[in-house]
Amino acid sequence: MNSCMTIRVHGDGYEGFVVVDSIVGDTSAGGVRIVPDLELEEIGALAREMTYKYALFRLPRGGAKAGVRLAAHLDREGRLQALQDFGRKLGPVLRTGTYNPGMDMNCGPEELRAIYRGAGIQLGEVTDTSYFTALGVHQALEACAAALGGEAPLTLVIEGFGSVARHLAARLDARYRIVGLATVAGAVLQPAGFDARRLATLRAEGGDAFVTALEGEKVDAATLRAAAADIFVPAARTGALTLEVAPRLRVRAVVPIANAPYAAGVVEVLHERGIVCLPGYVVNVGGVLASSLFDQGVPPAAIEALFAGRYRRIVSGLLSAAARRDVPVTVLAAELAAREFPGRNRPRQRSLPRRVYERFLRRRLPRRLRGALALRRCARALDALQAEIGSAGVPA
Repeated sequence: MNSCMTIRVHGDGYEGFVVVDSIVGDTSAGGVRIVPDLELEEIGALAREMTYKYALFRLPRGGAKAGVRLAAHLDREGRLQALQDFGRKLGPVLRTGTYNPGMDMNCGPEELRAIYRGAGIQLGEVTDTSYFTALGVHQALEACAAALGGEAPLTLVIEGFGSVARHLAARLDARYRIVGLATVAGAVLQPAGFDARRLATLRAEGGDAFVTALEGEKVDAATLRAAAADIFVPAARTGALTLEVAPRLRVRAVVPIANAPYAAGVVEVLHERGIVCLPGYVVNVGGVLASSLFDQGVPPAAIEALFAGRYRRIVSGLLSAAARRDVPVTVLAAELAAREFPGRNRPRQRSLPRRVYERFLRRRLPRRLRGALALRRCARALDALQAEIGSAGVPA
């Protein structure tokens, strides 16, 4: 598929991109990535992953992504001014909802508010999507652990120990042991394992630099990726798993927090080696699915139950179905998502009564009732996906 829209803008101290890969119901969504070496190709790959994510989980929006390269000399105030100008130049597509920006790498609530402010939109409270992303990652790990079997604890190597990994670490119990991790400040291995809860606290207090104070062997990125473990968790940049890295991985599964972590040809190499490869857009869907439910009024306990039940069963189903067909999980998930593609990019045809009804639901229904309706819709969609996975797992 070709992208629906690509926007490239320049300003004082920055260059920005937006790629709208698909449109559903006249809208699309995806986070804003802020890194100094960003390229349009990376944004395009991430936008496509968002399309796959929304299509697979039947979320009514198209996939998009934005990115900004900020000049190194900008201070905090200068960065926010640049992002505000970026939002001003994107004003028409933001105000119409054609593209809805969200948080991503180095784009937190403050940065997101600056972008929206530039478009003349005042954001209220911004939901911590990294918390909800970690919720989904945790349940994906649980499904993967059950599929792999073996003795507990399962060992993990996490490359990119940021906000999501911090929340994930806080959730892990004694059945998991983190034996290696990395941030942009460095990497460290500890075969005996780190105290996961302490890692979460140290990351929250010290940021990326906390890794330099950890006890263990300080290593480079190549050594970290070659470390023996049960599961490798890439949580850094797009395409971090290259054809050079693939033969050196010594794990049984890859469970990515990052979107589009696999370079071309990598999944095939890992599959031949018997390494399970989950798609990033399956593992990290909590960032959009769970946070959307929360914003609509679904209580956290109900979201936890949905992910521990229906979502985990979906991941387990994908693992089982892919194994029966002897194909990578990424191939099966893409096949299922592609079934939704014909309906993407079509303008939503809604009657006047339907539009009035939808506006009523958004504005008049009590938050608790809106949440109950949203949870029921989501549960039905996940049940339908589960049934589809079962039929897709029958070998040809």
